[in-house]
Amino acid sequence: MQLNGKRSYGKIASLPPEVRNAVDNMILTCTVRLPEIQAYIEEQAGVDVSTSTISRYGKRLSETYRDLTIAQENFEALRKEVEKYPEQDSAEILTRIASHKMMAALVSKSDKDWNEMRADKLLKEISGLTRAMAYKQRVDIQNKDVVSAALDEVQASVFSALADEKPELYRQVVQFLDKKRKEGL
Repeated sequence: MQLNGKRSYGKIASLPPEVRNAVDNMILTCTVRLPEIQAYIEEQAGVDVSTSTISRYGKRLSETYRDLTIAQENFEALRKEVEKYPEQDSAEILTRIASHKMMAALVSKSDKDWNEMRADKLLKEISGLTRAMAYKQRVDIQNKDVVSAALDEVQASVFSALADEKPELYRQVVQFLDKKRKEGL
């Protein structure tokens, strides 16, 4: 496993993969003491490592594992939001999650925390989130205008030929498009 996004070149990282994986499991399960891990490495790979080396490696491994766990939890939260609101795009869902986390943090603050908190930082974060939502809404409106313009162009060019050749089908298609436009296509 890569530790903290950096490739590790230490003694433990250089062990054969099956030995290193076993050592990783021993460390992450917290069921084996450092001297026992040290003896296992000596026995399986013939490499002499100190318990402090194992401890440092274990600390970095645990931090990396924790970061991966947090990333997986965040991805799972995003996946659940996508399932709940399939009509929303990922930017809206991420904003919804960020807003929820910010509100949860604000609600959980004690009086002491409020007194120590920098109001300018909090206001800056809220302002940034508000600007992001406003920008997203503006882009959505622009995109909707583009879709409407495209539909109008298709209707004008293709339907002029359709009106001449099949007037009944032309009326049905125009009614269908008008209905879809009103529904927010």
